[in-house]
Amino acid sequence: MALSNNVLNVTGLDFTTIRNNLENYISSQSDFTDYDFEGSTISNLLDLLAYNTYYNSIYTNMASNEMFLDSAQIRANVVSRAKMLGYTPSSARGASAIVQVNVTPRNTQTDTITVAKNTQFTATVEGINYRFVTPQAYTINKVGTSTVLSANITITEGEPLTHRFTVGSANTRYILPNENIDLTSLAVSVQTSASNTTVITHTKADDISSVFANSTVYFCQETEEQEYELIFGNGVIGKALTTGNIIIADYRVCNGERLNGAAVFTAPANIGGETNFTFSTTSAAIAGANPESIEGIKFNAPKNYQTQNRAVATSDYERIIVRDFPDIKSLRVWGGENNDPPTYGKVYIAAKPETSLYLSQQRKTVIGDRLRKYNVVGFETVFVDATYLYINPTIEVRWNSDTTTLSGQQLRENVSTTVTNFESSNLGQFNNTRFRISKFQRFIDDTDASIFGNQTSIRIEKRFTPLLDRPYTYTLNFNNAFDLRHPHPMDGIYGVVESSSFGFVSEGVTYNAFFDDDGEGDIQIYYTEGNNRIYLNKKAGRINYDEGIITLDNFLPISYVGSFISISVDPRKTDIKASTNELMLFGQARITMVDETTSTILGATAIDTEGTGLSTGSSEIGGTIFSTTTTTSSTGGTTTSSSGGGGGGGY
Repeated sequence: MALSNNVLNVTGLDFTTIRNNLENYISSQSDFTDYDFEGSTISNLLDLLAYNTYYNSIYTNMASNEMFLDSAQIRANVVSRAKMLGYTPSSARGASAIVQVNVTPRNTQTDTITVAKNTQFTATVEGINYRFVTPQAYTINKVGTSTVLSANITITEGEPLTHRFTVGSANTRYILPNENIDLTSLAVSVQTSASNTTVITHTKADDISSVFANSTVYFCQETEEQEYELIFGNGVIGKALTTGNIIIADYRVCNGERLNGAAVFTAPANIGGETNFTFSTTSAAIAGANPESIEGIKFNAPKNYQTQNRAVATSDYERIIVRDFPDIKSLRVWGGENNDPPTYGKVYIAAKPETSLYLSQQRKTVIGDRLRKYNVVGFETVFVDATYLYINPTIEVRWNSDTTTLSGQQLRENVSTTVTNFESSNLGQFNNTRFRISKFQRFIDDTDASIFGNQTSIRIEKRFTPLLDRPYTYTLNFNNAFDLRHPHPMDGIYGVVESSSFGFVSEGVTYNAFFDDDGEGDIQIYYTEGNNRIYLNKKAGRINYDEGIITLDNFLPISYVGSFISISVDPRKTDIKASTNELMLFGQARITMVDETTSTILGATAIDTEGTGLSTGSSEIGGTIFSTTTTTSSTGGTTTSSSGGGGGGGY
């Protein structure tokens, strides 16, 4: 049977197109006459053929998509494609907390005790008990001449398990039969046989270039059921196992990110055999993570292949840290050659964790040890604490009550939400290097159609935690020039500096004191009597208006409000820039609503939004983490910008 001169359309794969193509084909044949009669046998056959063809085309399309990493949707196929690139997806991670343990031993002569690995603590979250254990053994020592033994120890969430396999045939698969295994806890060893208890530790092989025929290593890969399979050498790449060997796998099964934030723990009955002890939480649980997502695998696998599991460029360091430490919220890595002056052979890392402002020393050590596996020989990894620049906006919103059903209070709450959302999307990341006031004003205007403009001024703020036992010189680098509108105090008008209060002793008398400047380069300490400022020290430090640097010389307070002292200034420009390792956050935002229709003014209110950095801060001295609410001075001049209706200008 000839096809006549009709050309078959094979590009349309939807049901209707397929059926029409079949119908067009039959119409060219003389053998069928009732194909276009609904309900006829031929018509029903055409429906069946079109459905079958459509079904097969969908299946073939899906199968073809699953062959490629970019288009695959099924996790098992994504993992399989990633395996071809030498990439193993990150497993679930148990959250880790730090607790301080103080032990009073029964024998006062005891100098040390050992906290065994897998010593169990308990945390209760939403009515469910979860197990935390010590991931290793810890030694607790005496503190000075005291009889008390004290130490900070890490506890990690997860249920410790052990699984054993007996080596049989060459085709035996060694699959760990648990979900949510924390691979960072996996320890593998091989016992010679049931009768020979000699045990040899095997290490995970990440780079086969360093694996030889007798290397005692293992490989680990994710299975199609999202479990993990252990693979051992074949005598060429890694030492081969022999029949009768016993594989011992120790690991923890965890609950991922669910336990992040846990801070209340129940201790075991004894620690190191001692029952007289106390403990407290030093750091709440962080770094818990779920298994790497499909999207994460697709993103990371090609980049892992590109670098051949080496850290050479700064982007390699970023990739490894982001992959292995999901609790890092923001990260910046740069080479020492970009410093001024250059420092060659060093890679600098600044990181902000998800739940705190600074990396703990313990976390730096863990990350550094991990990076050492990938470092080029001769390069040193240096951690630099993040610094913080707080932006304090004062916002006057002009609105028309005739164009909205919202009250002034409701609209102000919406503006507060806008401020919070702006910070979340435009600040708090190392790649957010500039704050542009015009962009911020546009966000405010777009909160509601009834808002037709806002006038916004900003001050910038630094925070530090001073020593109280000895004088110390502090340098606060704002990285932005100051707006010196008033060259000297006159008629109650002072320079650019304002500060929170602190206790200060002068000639044996304690004062509630503040900082300001004289407009000519000197920092001063004063207290107030009525509306007057009485100066205790007119040479307390120096201020460089052009470079944006304040230095406090031999500063010794006796107290301060909250956990830090804040110093704020007027910036010379309203577009604020951040330095290399600096993060910008909102400090305190003040919002006033002005109804142009009724001339009603809803007075200024300061907003504090949890989790955004508003009115919360931390020390930049020594990397100590604090969180508090402070009251700041709000006098003096400001740098002001106004927006028109509906936009407020460009970037």
